Amino acid sequence: AARLIYAAIGARLGEANTLQALADVHVMLDEYAEARAKYEEARAIYAAIGARRGEANTFKALGDVHRRLAEYAEARAKYEEAQPVYVAIGDRLGEANTLQALGDVHRRLAEYAEARAKYEEAQPVYVAIGDRLGEANTLQALGDVHRRLAEYAEARAKYEAARLIYAAIGARLGEANTIKALGELAGQLEQEQEAIALLEEAAAIFKELGLRRNEAGCYNGMGAAMKGLHRHEEALRYFDQAIQLYSDAMLYHNRADSLIELERYDEAGRALDTAEALQPGQPYMLYHRGRIALWTYRPADAVRLLEQAVGLRPLLNSFHCQLAYALLAAGDPDRALSAFELALELTHARKDLVDTEEELARLGRAYGPLPGLDRLTKRLEQALAETTNH
Repeated sequence: AARLIYAAIGARLGEANTLQALADVHVMLDEYAEARAKYEEARAIYAAIGARRGEANTFKALGDVHRRLAEYAEARAKYEEAQPVYVAIGDRLGEANTLQALGDVHRRLAEYAEARAKYEEAQPVYVAIGDRLGEANTLQALGDVHRRLAEYAEARAKYEAARLIYAAIGARLGEANTIKALGELAGQLEQEQEAIALLEEAAAIFKELGLRRNEAGCYNGMGAAMKGLHRHEEALRYFDQAIQLYSDAMLYHNRADSLIELERYDEAGRALDTAEALQPGQPYMLYHRGRIALWTYRPADAVRLLEQAVGLRPLLNSFHCQLAYALLAAGDPDRALSAFELALELTHARKDLVDTEEELARLGRAYGPLPGLDRLTKRLEQALAETTNH
């Protein structure tokens, strides 16, 4: 009704603001196509009347929609359109928020150096304008980068610093997010009891706040902790608890992951079908289908699927590792070794190398003495020795 009144009296700024507010509601309801349409409509009006801040805000909001849909190239493009506008009009908060959003895109793509640079560029802006929430958010994001790089002490320090700020300003959502991150860190360090306790603490806060998606993320974290301990039945139960709270493609991918480890390939395929229906064209769908093909003795299919996955996410070590196994099983040991070298180059955590040792043994049991398997095993032994020495 408000939009119609604004349109009738020619108040174009009011009309655009109402469209943007409607789009925000669609985002809250996970209605992303409708949100995108409203943001685009609002942006066109802002551009027509020269409302540059409104235009930048809609670029940023469109980037957020693309990021939620894992459309990272599109998200980056929108953020990069918003950023110079914020700088030009002197909107430092908009500038910092967009830098942080660009950091999030880089982090999702495993471009950790670029992510860190964006977060470190955003943080002093937040400090300068006195935005403690933004400051805490960048500290937490930097903690996430450190965790991905297996820099665990640095990750914990950033999370604890962020948590203190969230507590000081009464930001319960931020505090819960850092408790969750600390729980996930404990899970990576195989500190099972601490991980579960922290994730349960975070889940209780999210439940109190009515945030089912975030609550589901805590159970997903518990599943990941169990997966890291190779307790796949328990991991599966936690992933299923997460799915009961919130139906998300990532959760179905994780469910499929556990089912593959349990050699329940038909069930894994059905989980991936559901994930694909929720969010089509995701690289993890190709990755997991490639793994199923490998372990069901279809190495040529595995190579095809995993090459597509690597093309979409070239910086993920697990993708290159699985491609190496598939190439080896398909009778191409030279390319397998090249893919394996890339995987090792992208591996930061010693535990990943230990898990790779177990997978190579599994490959040998499944396919027998493959030509080139000894070369991968020897190269892995060297990498393990290097981590011990350092």
